[in-house]
Amino acid sequence: MFHRKKTHFMKTESKKGTSLVIVVCVSAFLVAFALAMIYTAGLMLSQANKRLRQERCYQLAKSFAETLDYELTRFESPQQAKADPDGGNSFYLFTCRFLEMKSYLDYNPNDPANTIYHYSAGENPAGDKNYGDITIALYKENDWDGRQTFSYSSTSGAAGNPDTVAGSIARYTLTVEVTVRADNMSYSYSTVYNQSAAYDMEALVFYHNGNRISWDSTDKQWKDNLGALLSVPENDPIEYEIKPFTAATDFDWVTGYKFNKTIRESGETETEGGEGETGGGEAPEP
Repeated sequence: MFHRKKTHFMKTESKKGTSLVIVVCVSAFLVAFALAMIYTAGLMLSQANKRLRQERCYQLAKSFAETLDYELTRFESPQQAKADPDGGNSFYLFTCRFLEMKSYLDYNPNDPANTIYHYSAGENPAGDKNYGDITIALYKENDWDGRQTFSYSSTSGAAGNPDTVAGSIARYTLTVEVTVRADNMSYSYSTVYNQSAAYDMEALVFYHNGNRISWDSTDKQWKDNLGALLSVPENDPIEYEIKPFTAATDFDWVTGYKFNKTIRESGETETEGGEGETGGGEAPEP
């Protein structure tokens, strides 16, 4: 009798032990599952916050780039900008000087430190750091390879007329890059423009058969280096180049200056440490 009771007791205790092990295993599984869910939720929240910071940085850079784009299309000549009460210190006038002045070197990918220039946008409005830290970088590429050539024509308005040639010259590609740093993120937004300029004859130097000549816009005549009238046959090739601008007064030679976008904007997103993602100018994915 005692042996039966002992055996029954042992079976009961064994069942209790097995149940306890099952409960512990199930509890451990539930705890692990809960921790995994918390980790996943935290990871998703972190990614969502990162995307929000990327989006904010992108919007700030894009908005500022659009403001600069407006400034570049606000005037049509340096003279018009100077005549405006706020045009004397405008981004437009600075960019005209940047492209024309000899002191600003053409972009060299092997020497970016000395061929990429920065424009100060001033302090944030009322010191409001919500706008982030803004940097504007400019660099220019000269699309001309030596002197340019056209076929002379005495017909008024023809493409080979010197006055017509001087009135529409495009020789620079300009890149404007806006970089905004905010919320431990940064976004660089670049816009590329073609410059289109109109020059007075004083800015151009002409050559015929290797000899320097000049064009009299009033008399519609060519003159040699001594000022004597020169006969240039129709359709003869004439070479020309723009004098380097070395002083602010040289801008009196410019009668028009326009900027036209050439390709859609592009951008790059990264973290403060330099590690991050690179994009093609679209807003960060939600």
